[in-house]
Amino acid sequence: MTAPLTPFERRLLAELAGGDQTPAGLAVALDTDLGTVLETTAALQARDLLERQGFDTCRLTDRGLEHVPDRPS
Repeated sequence: MTAPLTPFERRLLAELAGGDQTPAGLAVALDTDLGTVLETTAALQARDLLERQGFDTCRLTDRGLEHVPDRPS
């Protein structure tokens, strides 16, 4: 069983579910630093909640989408 998501991880997943953003854009939207976004993104990828799409973009996996309660259709 994996550890429960932190509030920040949930916020990051929700931001990613809302549309494409660069890591810098996510840092601004989440009022944090770029390093935190990159570290958290890597941790979520390791837990199979995100998959890398390109150099600076990720998308939620089906497992990741399960953690976003009010995701867009």
